[in-house]
Amino acid sequence: MKNQRTMIKWSEIIVGIIFLIAAYFAFISPVATLLSFAILFGLAAIFRGIIAIIGYSDLKKVTGQNATLALVIGILEIIVGIVFLFNMGLAVSVLAYTFAFWFIIDSVSGLLNVNRTRALGNGAYWFSFIINLLGVVIGISLLFNPITAGLTLSFLVGFYFLLFGIESIVLGIMKK
Repeated sequence: MKNQRTMIKWSEIIVGIIFLIAAYFAFISPVATLLSFAILFGLAAIFRGIIAIIGYSDLKKVTGQNATLALVIGILEIIVGIVFLFNMGLAVSVLAYTFAFWFIIDSVSGLLNVNRTRALGNGAYWFSFIINLLGVVIGISLLFNPITAGLTLSFLVGFYFLLFGIESIVLGIMKK
């Protein structure tokens, strides 16, 4: 059990680092970022999906709640990641909508599971709550303003990756 928790702790930190790298590239080269986003998004989605599936049973034990949503999201993330890696044309053409749905779904899932951070303290709880709420807002803005999203996609996605990269690293460090 301790080895699985240690693996999940390090996986949070690795996901956070991947997101911070993606944020860095989004901010320094917005035009060249779209294709990189497709690749990084595919890899991150596959990695997050695998971690969600691995952590499914642990999440159920820790929260005492039905963790089926985590399992379903893990499977969906793996499928989306594979599609992005093997069909770049499709990936780039639907990037804004894909990111919008990913941000919304991932952030809503985070909000539904935010109680698991209570054990880490009130600061961790509110930090996670606010980060996930911002993720929903960014996702909705991408979804309902596709032209604006196309023009500002690199910045919005970079901001999302920055927020969730920081959250993943902080939560990974705080886990015992």
